[in-house]
Amino acid sequence: MNATSSQLSGRLQAIRARAILYQHIREFFSQRQVLEVETPVLQSVQNSNNPAIIVQRQIIGEAQRSDLPTCLHTSPAFAMQQLLTCGCGAIYQICKVFPHSIKAHEQQRKHSSEFSMLAWYTPDTTFAQLMQDIDELLAHVFGYRVDFEVISYQHAFMRRLDINPHRAEIKQLKELARRVGLNVNYGEDRMAWLEALFCHFVEPTLGYNQPVFLTDFPLEMAATAQSKVNDDGITVATKFDLYIDGLKLASGQQMHIEQSLNHMPENPKLENQILENEILENQHTVLPHGRILLGLDRLLMLLMDKRRIDQVMSFPVYPD
Repeated sequence: MNATSSQLSGRLQAIRARAILYQHIREFFSQRQVLEVETPVLQSVQNSNNPAIIVQRQIIGEAQRSDLPTCLHTSPAFAMQQLLTCGCGAIYQICKVFPHSIKAHEQQRKHSSEFSMLAWYTPDTTFAQLMQDIDELLAHVFGYRVDFEVISYQHAFMRRLDINPHRAEIKQLKELARRVGLNVNYGEDRMAWLEALFCHFVEPTLGYNQPVFLTDFPLEMAATAQSKVNDDGITVATKFDLYIDGLKLASGQQMHIEQSLNHMPENPKLENQILENEILENQHTVLPHGRILLGLDRLLMLLMDKRRIDQVMSFPVYPD
């Protein structure tokens, strides 16, 4: 078999594996009666906190309705949170997303300029339930249950680099980077130093003995997540990342969204006048919900035992 035939065979194998994966995912959500939705891939730049790729809109009549530039979204979060305020219950979608930036040396290994994501939102859930939900989803996909280790971001850092990431000062992080041979310079950006140390020395070690839920992140790394105080009295974000064989597969967090009440019923039935006055004054209410984002291309890498993300793509990352 020549190289071209081998590539075509591998691509066909990836296409079939992806179709089976998506079938299993939809079976799982159908059994749970979770609603599948579809939201726009294009969004106006004013609604994007981190626009990925600005595109010119040439659709007839579109320019007459809006002069705003648009971008390909980095996440369907904004649109899906809007759907949650309609009271639709738990929702999910399988969609394409476009990361803002990718490091050149990682492009062909585990990152891509375009990748497939599963986004799953559940109203009024707990952090523990989120981890159980993804556990059950993966058991359905893999066909068997696996045991997960749960460790904190702090514990993972201290186990590998013997430093508390929540309390370490920039001077300590710089000295640590020098000792371990990390030749970078992020000036006085403390979070950038933490991220570099984590990506090079902590992340590659996670999830080899068993899958790992990494929890309790610094607040700066999960601005939209709820917070809590850990056993050391440090305020952390209620967020987790799931790692298998050094590969970050999914993330989840507890969040709040605001539901506008500008279009309230004419005669709302409220339990008491105090609540009615409070709602009419604030014109919104806070809805707790949980979010899980799962990289489907990386999941395929695990299922197909591939080391590079382009080996599971139906088409080349950069078509000829």
